[in-house]
Amino acid sequence: MQQNLKLNLITFDHPEQVKKFNFYTEAGEGRYPLQKHEFPIGILDEFEELPEDTQNLYTDFKSDNPEGITFEVDLNHSVRFAKHYYANLLYDYFKTIADVVNYNFVKDIELWFLDTTQTHAKYNTYKKFILRVQVARITESPEILISYNGNAKVMKQNMWDEDYNTESIKYVIHKKHEYKYEYMSDALRSDSQEIYPILNKKLKADWQITIPTKRNPNKIKSYYQQIDWFRKNYIISEEFKALLPVSNSDFLSIDQKDIFSTSKGSNILEFNNNRTDINPNAGLNSSGPYKPAKDPVIKFIYICHQDDIEAAKELGRYFQGRKDDPKQKAKYKRFKGLKKYAYLSFSAKKEDHIVFKNKENPIDEIRDQIKLKKYNTSSARYLALYISPYTKNEPDKSKKHIYFQIKELLLENKITSQVVTREKILAKDFHYSLPNIAVAILAKLEGEPWHLKRVFNNELVIGVGAFKSKALNTRYIGSAFCFSGDGHFQEFQCQPASDTRMLAGSIKKAIKAFREDNPDTKRIIIHFYKKMSYKELKPIQNTLDDLGLNIPVIIVSINKTESKDYVVFDLDCPELIPNSGSVVHIGYMQYLLCNNTRYDNRMPNGIEGYPLPVKLTIRSTDDKVFEEKGTMKDIVDQVYQFSRLYWKSVSQQNLPVTIKYPEMLAEIFPHFDSRVIPQFGRKNLWFL
Repeated sequence: MQQNLKLNLITFDHPEQVKKFNFYTEAGEGRYPLQKHEFPIGILDEFEELPEDTQNLYTDFKSDNPEGITFEVDLNHSVRFAKHYYANLLYDYFKTIADVVNYNFVKDIELWFLDTTQTHAKYNTYKKFILRVQVARITESPEILISYNGNAKVMKQNMWDEDYNTESIKYVIHKKHEYKYEYMSDALRSDSQEIYPILNKKLKADWQITIPTKRNPNKIKSYYQQIDWFRKNYIISEEFKALLPVSNSDFLSIDQKDIFSTSKGSNILEFNNNRTDINPNAGLNSSGPYKPAKDPVIKFIYICHQDDIEAAKELGRYFQGRKDDPKQKAKYKRFKGLKKYAYLSFSAKKEDHIVFKNKENPIDEIRDQIKLKKYNTSSARYLALYISPYTKNEPDKSKKHIYFQIKELLLENKITSQVVTREKILAKDFHYSLPNIAVAILAKLEGEPWHLKRVFNNELVIGVGAFKSKALNTRYIGSAFCFSGDGHFQEFQCQPASDTRMLAGSIKKAIKAFREDNPDTKRIIIHFYKKMSYKELKPIQNTLDDLGLNIPVIIVSINKTESKDYVVFDLDCPELIPNSGSVVHIGYMQYLLCNNTRYDNRMPNGIEGYPLPVKLTIRSTDDKVFEEKGTMKDIVDQVYQFSRLYWKSVSQQNLPVTIKYPEMLAEIFPHFDSRVIPQFGRKNLWFL
């Protein structure tokens, strides 16, 4: 199906392709630092007074200072230098136009504009945009990538007029610039009349500010509206064109040669008796799960506070699919019960349940009752349903920590668990959550709600995802999340992200185990949550060498969050969302994957949403693997399909489980007191 795809990119012509600039060996006011890889091509050869080992130069992007070394730069060839030059032009241009102007950590320009449509007595709202300059990356011209980066809320009162709690302040605005407050110089900090704190969670609490959550059903459309507003107001003006001659005032139309699609049928899922569907909920309702729970004897344990016994009973009635009460028949008929929906037979005996009294610290009570009841985990599989009295948004960290403590305690006793909040159970729309809960429970009990309709091709897929713990200020990674090529889960590990040797060790263990069962493994594919560095890849390569494996490793770097820099839109679609499975080439071995549920002219529903595309960067330890026809498409297909193995919900996800599952584990793991995942929990999906 033909699409009118646009990329959020504006092209311009070089005002002067060859231009003279001053360069200096010493830093100074108004001088921009350049690292060696950013030097203009040929500058070290031209000037003998510059040693070959010169690592840094500085420029003011001018050519009229006799103190400098004047060098003529071809901006079409010295692309790294050109990027900095044009970014400097844009910065100077917008510093009198935008309300806030910054360089971000990758030297892109961040611009803030006051949003006059949103008003509040205590803060102002600003729309944030990012401009990235690049030369001949997508086209043959210089380019400006225009991204929308959400909004920021800034307190209206400055720090001179208002007595803020400085412990609550993290970032501030001072004279059009954003600063991290603790790193501001004494001179800047003393200018408190010009310092305005940026609103954060702590300041919201201090000032009793409540911001209602607004669900955005179509992120693609709203994103486009924002960048198009910026384009129309600031890019196509005559003033801007006088600075940089824009060659096409519209966003870039993507050439058909740079577009391909995932394979036909790659969105098909298998259910019971090999029946298929593209919708998980529809497939389960009509056909049942692909594979039932692993253990034949399953026992449910309800764990709740004494005030929540009725909520636990209500959950049990939903699970049983009860329709015996005429007054309640309409409520329960919306979910037909675990047995009919997930083929899950279970018993729930009163003597197995745990009721505690101390809501603020129930762990000791629960631990004592587990010891007393002596659950026989060798003859039955136990699943605990913990009815949490606290919502997901509970601000008290100690109360939130109870969830993690219970999770760890149950794992230590070989009991899988599922948490459901009391508030959710008693809500009128709880029946909408039940399919998600049922799918998660079945997966935790080692069943398969659905299966990929994909041929097993004798390869090991390893996922590495990450979560940064703000409380511990440490990034943890869930690693060696291992799947066979057709999506069967194997096992996982978890450790601090900084420990590359442990990462390599867990991957080595996974490879050895897989090779024992599959001696003809033809390749290993690693899905990594960011671009994998040489430091991270080297120990893994050494591991393969140690194992004597002469097989390629393909690394697919997958943005953990949706791509907010490169975004593609279909202007022939009223909702602007491209067809699911559309793939756009955006640079060397880099692609945008549109992973949604728009199939032909069927739009995603509100629950599925309109996700932004996922950015993939693909490379290999042996580039010859890409010479084989169809390899690249097969790798992208696999990412697309693995996003359909998400068993925490029946709604489509846009990131593959090789990234999502490790991230979920890494979010929980730092809260475990023992910092060890019990052996029982290393080969099942208890964290869903």
